[in-house]
Amino acid sequence: MSVLRNIQIGASGLTAANAALSATSHNVVNSTTPGYQRRSVQQSTSIPTSVGVGMAGRGVSVTGFKRMGSDLVMQQQVAGEGDYARAMATEGGLAPLEPLLDETQVSGPHSALTAFFDSLQQATQDPSDSSNRRVVTARAKNLGRAFRATSEGFDRTLQGQETEMEGKVDRLNAISTKLAAVNRDIIAQDGPADLLDERDRILKEAGSIIGATADLEPDGTANLLVQGHAIVSGANARTVSLTDDMQVAIDAGRGSVVVDADGELGGLVDAWQITTDLRETLSQTAQAFADAMNAAHAGGFDRNGAAGGDLFTYDAADPAGTLRFSEAIDADPDLLAFASDATALAGDGGNLPALSAVEDAGLVGGKSAAEALSGLTREVATHVATARADADTAGMVLDDLDQLQANLAGVDLDEEAANLMMFQTAYQASAKVVQVNDQLLNTLMEMV
Repeated sequence: MSVLRNIQIGASGLTAANAALSATSHNVVNSTTPGYQRRSVQQSTSIPTSVGVGMAGRGVSVTGFKRMGSDLVMQQQVAGEGDYARAMATEGGLAPLEPLLDETQVSGPHSALTAFFDSLQQATQDPSDSSNRRVVTARAKNLGRAFRATSEGFDRTLQGQETEMEGKVDRLNAISTKLAAVNRDIIAQDGPADLLDERDRILKEAGSIIGATADLEPDGTANLLVQGHAIVSGANARTVSLTDDMQVAIDAGRGSVVVDADGELGGLVDAWQITTDLRETLSQTAQAFADAMNAAHAGGFDRNGAAGGDLFTYDAADPAGTLRFSEAIDADPDLLAFASDATALAGDGGNLPALSAVEDAGLVGGKSAAEALSGLTREVATHVATARADADTAGMVLDDLDQLQANLAGVDLDEEAANLMMFQTAYQASAKVVQVNDQLLNTLMEMV
């Protein structure tokens, strides 16, 4: 019986060495697989058995495969992905606004506004000069065009942000459903390591999209939470959606719960809200400027002795997007009300100072139109710079976490090569144990 037991011991060694070779081979071929965590075989000495004169060993038992990474580090990575992605999404969402508000752009509203008031100043030299009047009308048309173009740029940016948010929500719902399915498989298959790798990849992607928290259960399943509200709980996934005002909401059965999302969605929501506010300020500036210019123009008289009509028109629902110079005055510059008296001579420019004074008037929160536009430029630059700094900080934290996890769970090909030779030798040695004891058994059987 002792010979048979020795064969069984050798067989257990073959099983253990084979399992170790399988784990090492798996490590080698997945050395470049994103999110892969190195495997090792867990083994222990089998419970010995009594042989009368004492306890005899029974070889080795393989208890399973272990992933070498840290769940705690992984949970921190999920949170870190959210912080980094939010800052990056905010910066990216606002980046298209910078060229729109660049004060050095000749076609921009700030430059067009300056050029318009310069033309009024030039007209004071000879208010009766038709060429001076034509320059004013041309600059006024350019100003309206600049406001409209900038407003359209804001609208395109908002549309792009909304489209991107919708895409992120669709992707989040897809991977949430996948995580619920992975949780079911983990329970059914007793948590195999490859499923845990897939679980972690999904959690990190979800963290990047919405800034979620990963709550790991003892059985290996994961719950995905946002501000304490579960998106995935075990094998169940809830739907995430966007409200009309671009807030993130989680389905709660009979209703939904609005959450302050982090991650890419949170950054895009931030960018969308900032863009919306800036566009509103742009419209307020356009409306206040047009009203002030129209009021000043109404106080003067054109070359026909008639009171000045509106210089600019706009739709109150969208002043910046509809601001236009008067078509009638554009067609007939003599309708520009430069004179201060209905009976004034052709060279009277008594109303020009009133028109020019609008340049420095406090129109938007005590600021002039030019100052309000400059404020938009500075605000965008500040938000972008802040987001970039936040991204740099969060990126360094995330890099540190990634490096820590790599140190714990990364595959070292040199180490795996050494392990292959070690486990090969162990396999050959165990095979030799079986072979020798098989020969002894054959000898014993020949003697019987």
